[in-house]
Amino acid sequence: METDSGNNQEHSNLPKELHNLEAYMEEFTSFLPLAVLIISSKKVIVETNEAFSKITGYELNEPIGSLLSDYFIEQNNLQRLIESVNGDKGDIGETELTLVLKDGSVLRSTVTIGTRRDIDGSLTGYYIGISPLVSKPAPAPISNDVEKNEVKSEINDDTANSEAVRSEQQKHVAIIDAMKNGLLVIDDNGNIDTINTHATEIFSVERQNIQGKPLSLLSEAIDLTDLSEVIKSTPDESRKIMVNNQTYDVEVKVMNTDDGTEYTLVILHNISKDEFIEDMKLTFVTVAAHQIRTPLSSIRWSLEILASQLEDEEQRDIAQRGYRSTQNVLEIVNALLNLDRLQSGEDGFNFEPTDIQAMISEYVDQVKANDHIIEQADIVYNKPDNSLPKVKADQEKISIVIRNLIDNALKYTPTDGIITVNTSVHVTNDYGSDMIQIEVKDNGIGIPVDSQEKIFSKFYRADNATKLKTDGTGIGLYISKHIIDEHDGIIWFESTEGEGTTFYIQLPIAQIQD
Repeated sequence: METDSGNNQEHSNLPKELHNLEAYMEEFTSFLPLAVLIISSKKVIVETNEAFSKITGYELNEPIGSLLSDYFIEQNNLQRLIESVNGDKGDIGETELTLVLKDGSVLRSTVTIGTRRDIDGSLTGYYIGISPLVSKPAPAPISNDVEKNEVKSEINDDTANSEAVRSEQQKHVAIIDAMKNGLLVIDDNGNIDTINTHATEIFSVERQNIQGKPLSLLSEAIDLTDLSEVIKSTPDESRKIMVNNQTYDVEVKVMNTDDGTEYTLVILHNISKDEFIEDMKLTFVTVAAHQIRTPLSSIRWSLEILASQLEDEEQRDIAQRGYRSTQNVLEIVNALLNLDRLQSGEDGFNFEPTDIQAMISEYVDQVKANDHIIEQADIVYNKPDNSLPKVKADQEKISIVIRNLIDNALKYTPTDGIITVNTSVHVTNDYGSDMIQIEVKDNGIGIPVDSQEKIFSKFYRADNATKLKTDGTGIGLYISKHIIDEHDGIIWFESTEGEGTTFYIQLPIAQIQD
């Protein structure tokens, strides 16, 4: 019983002893000439001392509850200092940081940090000690107090300015080095003003060996031909270049400073992985497309015969729907195969004089022949009174364009609509540059204004098209533009949503030798 009574007596004294210990610690930190902060494990200030108040201008308890990072400029250095003591118990870290005072001025200080841990060794927070750096006295003797004060003021101003400049430079370097892309900044004399860490890795150079030197020094690492062409190109236009067997998307921007100096910013984004993934996906899709095209063609042919022979209307409707679905899937398969062939460049372009009228007539007749199988809009080819000159074209690839434009018009035009195809000679003022113009006009759903600038992009489909026809790849127009560009031709359109679209193509007239 006496033992229990003794234990109870000791336990009853614990709160008083704890209070006395806390009071002692508060008096001790207040007595210290060193500015002290106590922060939690979340870097929140929980206690300050009078020395910190005197240095910074804050009231004694004013900083409590705010973040430690609010009081220092170099955020990355502060974080590294904290991380440096998160290891074993007893670790102490120290570095120089710039302390922000209440009036907005700054003070360069030595910052020391140690960990606070509980009896089990778990981290509960940190002790922070802050000691202002003392400026060195001026070396020359001072004749009077006024001059001393002026010189001291100048020294302090110069020190503060120097520290502010150095801090700003460190911040800028940290920012550009944190970029995932390579960055080159070239001045108007063709010298490398700035290069970030990622760019030095791309070009396999050391920053100190290249910064401030002519851009031409990079030629020791890579062939500068492609990069020079990109730098001279229109600003904000991205181009692809190869560096050390890696593909980079390069964007160039021009920046002018207040003093009139012009800088060229070159940003390099590594897209090798993206291209590899894209190639793998396209290879898989291509192989799959090759495997399913033949059986799909057989199914479509069977459904076509079945739909033409069935007399029962309901059964014929089922066969027609099956035919349409099979036809849609075949169009997707053919589009993917065409895209693969064009991007791989495996078969190139074989240009020869081509009768575009005969090509259009043949496909329009094929489309009309489907009228007995499926309901679709009427299509009319207004043949010119006189034969048109032949165009310089790859027959197989131009036929892909004609099919794409007519199929798109059929797909997005109601069954009671009409599609009109016209061909004519587009006369220019430049002799020998006349073109054959083809128009495919429909009165279908049209293209929304906000989609028109993206309509030739790969895999893009306008919202109204997606809602009307859920199937589709969005690559037909991309392929068509690629083919027309290879023919030195032009493709464009005019469209009003809800009223229809007209696509135009102009192709060079073939120069036939006698």
